[in-house]
Amino acid sequence: MNRRVSIKLWKKIFLLLPIFLLVPAEIRAEDDALWESYRPKLEMEIIYPVLYYDEQYGFFGLLYGQMSDVLREHDLRFVFYINERDDESQYVVGYTRHLSQWSLGANLYSGPVYLGSIWSPGFSEYQNGLSLLASYHWNNESRIDFRLQWEEFETKAYSSVLKDLPEDGKAVGWDITLNQDTHDLFAQDGTRQYLSVGGAFPILGTDYDYLKIEGDHRSYHPLGKRVSLIWSARAGKIWGDYPSHRGFLVGGIQNTSTSALGTLVNTGLFGILSDSVLRGYDTDAFTGDAFVISNFELRGLLWPGDYYNIGGFACISSLFIDAGQIWRQQKQLTSKPPAAYGVGLKFLILRGLMLGVDYAVPFDPEEDAKWHFSLGEVF
Repeated sequence: MNRRVSIKLWKKIFLLLPIFLLVPAEIRAEDDALWESYRPKLEMEIIYPVLYYDEQYGFFGLLYGQMSDVLREHDLRFVFYINERDDESQYVVGYTRHLSQWSLGANLYSGPVYLGSIWSPGFSEYQNGLSLLASYHWNNESRIDFRLQWEEFETKAYSSVLKDLPEDGKAVGWDITLNQDTHDLFAQDGTRQYLSVGGAFPILGTDYDYLKIEGDHRSYHPLGKRVSLIWSARAGKIWGDYPSHRGFLVGGIQNTSTSALGTLVNTGLFGILSDSVLRGYDTDAFTGDAFVISNFELRGLLWPGDYYNIGGFACISSLFIDAGQIWRQQKQLTSKPPAAYGVGLKFLILRGLMLGVDYAVPFDPEEDAKWHFSLGEVF
């Protein structure tokens, strides 16, 4: 695959694009007009250009921008990146149109993408793709998402654990996902759940033909001002010919999804939750086409006195049990379901950033205890 934009062309884009975006558009109106009908027009909200040149390392450029109209019915976001030293270039352009209950969008992207946990080696690909998106909102808690996507991917690097999995290919895929989120952080009550059906068609010269179903349920139960119980269940199954490295990767705390068609618009449950949690085992310890996982976690708020008084900092302790099973070609990967118990601490900073550390001990005496670190909300 050789469809990357040349470095010379990228250098011209970086020099001309910020100038083009920052030049104000001419606005014309009749002098005697008392009012004018609203016409949505994209205006620049944010633009961050970073340009650097060094005789030894060459040209480096990064450009991030966000445009919208006054009523935010239209939204355009983009990222352009060039690194002449490493001969790398990347772009992501996404447009969204918001209606009363529908949101419609499209993403065009090209460049290197890392897939896997940020705490341990995963694998990286060079991706070219186009995705068409639609979402219908019944209310603030429930919606249904639709996606149609073409993608071409080429493996760049991978960890030794995944040495037999990564492959190159092209896919045309789709998925339909039902989402519901009634979770209240301060009340420690509610549910988060989704059900997704998707797959790929062997059309337009693509390589894969499969069907995938996946579901996730997470339930929160308050046991007082400082104590709560959380349990979750997640399962999935793939039938057919799919990219082997984009099956279900289970083990540790998965902070990004690799089971969908691509990664640009699939960042986990509601964009903030980890995809799967099986502490006590290495990241990507198990890879297969079917899995089931369940988690129980008892949490206690150490600081402050209750969730409603959380300000800029909170500390939460936890006791947990994780258990699951993974299959590949209808065969269990372990004779006994992998399971572990342990303790953990979570630090909530500015009501938005969650940092976690867990110590897990597998029930299997032949397995060693392990530390796990997480960024974002695990449940």
